[in-house]
Amino acid sequence: MQRLIAGATGAPYAATGSLAGTDLAEDKPDTLFRVPDPADPRAEVTLAAPLRPDVTLIHAVAADEDGNLALVPPLGEGAWAAYAAKRGVVASVERIVSREELRAIADRVLIPGTRVLGLCEAPMGAHPQALRTGGLAGVTGYRDDYAFLEEIVDSCHGPERGRDWYRTWVEGTGSHEGYLNRLGCVRLAELAEPAEPAATATGTGPGTGAHPRGPEQRAGRTAPVPVPAPRAPLGHQVAARAAGRAGTALLERPAELPAPAAPPPPPGRNA
Repeated sequence: MQRLIAGATGAPYAATGSLAGTDLAEDKPDTLFRVPDPADPRAEVTLAAPLRPDVTLIHAVAADEDGNLALVPPLGEGAWAAYAAKRGVVASVERIVSREELRAIADRVLIPGTRVLGLCEAPMGAHPQALRTGGLAGVTGYRDDYAFLEEIVDSCHGPERGRDWYRTWVEGTGSHEGYLNRLGCVRLAELAEPAEPAATATGTGPGTGAHPRGPEQRAGRTAPVPVPAPRAPLGHQVAARAAGRAGTALLERPAELPAPAAPPPPPGRNA
């Protein structure tokens, strides 16, 4: 996280005191540097070189057709990784909304469309991890699928070292729709978060009152999560706009964004 923050902000290094003496600090001569502490010459601090991935993959709650991404905490390293990426972001979202709908929740837009290279709609796209939504853009959140995670661990420790799991859940599903079909409506409904009161767009909460909920949610019950219909891929932003929420938008962006200036040699070391 600290290296991503340094990469996102253009800082030459990230300072940390948590790596000294651990295995994580070993064999990283080009990444971690032990230098004298400026405030206490008898002590040392660790400087970590900034991390700038080529492309960052992010799953958000919602986006408009311009690629502006709305997220709800906990955010993890997502926003920092998006700004640290050299080329930009490839994003999936639970729901693609209109510009007007996103404008109503503008306080939740953390990553602008200018950073987004490609966008697709993928319900349950964070699975098997949880996604908290607070009802943002009318999207129901879901819990961590611990049973699924245990299946992955068991497979990786099995005789095929995870290859059987890969065949079943990656190669065997054929598409995101096939993945959701294999999970099944019952499992998806069990993972769905209970309905939350919709918040206003005044910044008092993560949701907005602009997206009415169904009768099951208004009654405090969780409706089954529908499996999405197949969507044809679209190759250009204009086509994505014409199709509304359908398809994949490949947003035209520069091949690579300018990198921050190269960091200077760490203090206490020869250039």
